[in-house]
Amino acid sequence: MPAAGRVTAAVRVWRSSAPRGSRQARLVVAESMDGTAGPTVSAPVFADIQPDPAWMPRLRRPLGVLALVLMAAAALVELRRRW
Repeated sequence: MPAAGRVTAAVRVWRSSAPRGSRQARLVVAESMDGTAGPTVSAPVFADIQPDPAWMPRLRRPLGVLALVLMAAAALVELRRRW
């Protein structure tokens, strides 16, 4: 950590339960890595939760509608066959 100024770090968080596309508050704590007993610094930061990059979650709703339409068509075919 520099004595003054801004520090930027990219952190990947897996298995987050935060909603995608939201902004979450976090508290970052930093201390010396050389083992000396120095001051500990803490600062509030915000984490931007990125949207899911996978394409399958975006297809979930259209595929569900397609499945319902196919089940309804199969049910109609079976009902016509019985009558």
